[in-house]
Amino acid sequence: MSGAETAFTADASMAGAQLGARIPVGSSTLTLAAHYYDLSAAQLKVPAPVYNNNANGNTTVNIGTPPQIALANDYEVIDVLAQLNLTLGTLPLQIWVEGVQNQDPQELETAYAAGFLLGGAANYRTWEFGANYHYVEKDSLYAQVFDSDFAGGVTDTEGLVIRAGYAPIRNWVLNATYFLNKRNIDVANAAGFKDVDYDRLQLDFNLRF
Repeated sequence: MSGAETAFTADASMAGAQLGARIPVGSSTLTLAAHYYDLSAAQLKVPAPVYNNNANGNTTVNIGTPPQIALANDYEVIDVLAQLNLTLGTLPLQIWVEGVQNQDPQELETAYAAGFLLGGAANYRTWEFGANYHYVEKDSLYAQVFDSDFAGGVTDTEGLVIRAGYAPIRNWVLNATYFLNKRNIDVANAAGFKDVDYDRLQLDFNLRF
C-alpha cells in the first residue's frame, strides 16, 4: 500500500511490562521479578535511536552515503531477578541474582549479574559493604538504558563492582565504589585490542530526607 509505514520509515519505539512478587521465607523475604521490553523499528534504521551517534557497544552497521550507523538488531529483552533479604546477626543482608536475554539476534545474547549487600548506611555510625559481578554480551540489552557507571556504560563487558558506605550522621552517607572491569571481551575495539582494563574509583556523598 502506498504510504504505508515499514520498519525503515516507522519511528523506533519501546514498550514493556514487568511483574513481581514478595514471598515470606521464614523471617526472610524472597522477591521474584520479571521484566520484558521490546525496542521495535530500530533495526537498520537511520538515524539510529542512539544518543550522540554512540551505540554504547551494541552491534552497528553502516548504511547510505555518506555512511551513517544503524543498529544491527532489534531488542526483545527478557530480564528475570531473584533477591533474598535476610538478617545476618543484627545486620541486614541482601543477596541477588539477575539474568537477561535478547531474543532478537539469530544467536541469543545473554547477560547476568549477582551480588550481595551487607549492612545499611543510614543511621548514625552505620555502614554497608557489598560486591557484585556483571557479564554483559554485546547485544544482550539495549545499551542506551545500560548502567552508565559500569565499564563506562558500554556492553561487551564483564567485571566486579565493590562498594562501601558509612553514615557519620543520620542520613548523611559517604560511599566509595570501585569498578574492576574489562571491555571488549568478545569483539576487539577500533585499535584491535580485546579484554581492555577499565578501573574506576567513584566517591559519592548522599543526603537522605
